[in-house]
Amino acid sequence: MPDRASLPPTPVFATAAAGHIVGRLSVKDRSTAERELSALLGVVEGTELGRMHRPKLTSVQVIVSHGRYGEFTRGLTCIGFWRLEATCFSLPDAVHVTILMSV
Repeated sequence: MPDRASLPPTPVFATAAAGHIVGRLSVKDRSTAERELSALLGVVEGTELGRMHRPKLTSVQVIVSHGRYGEFTRGLTCIGFWRLEATCFSLPDAVHVTILMSV
């Protein structure tokens, strides 16, 4: 077994399944952020696939076209602090995004 020093460095972002992005959106008010996210999806013509509410976390699954993904992520930064947790290296035409929203 090789020692730890000989292992390749860990990537900055974990690799996700093809076309799937996972990120954390830290917000001040989840209710407001959820409304703003819905409005943002309307602007970029994205689709919400599902939403799961937990006491401290809301998980939202969306699909956004590759051409609007940049605009979508810029919009997320206006809602709260957006941080990627896992990303794929090449984006398909339809990008699947999981947003983990917490206060």
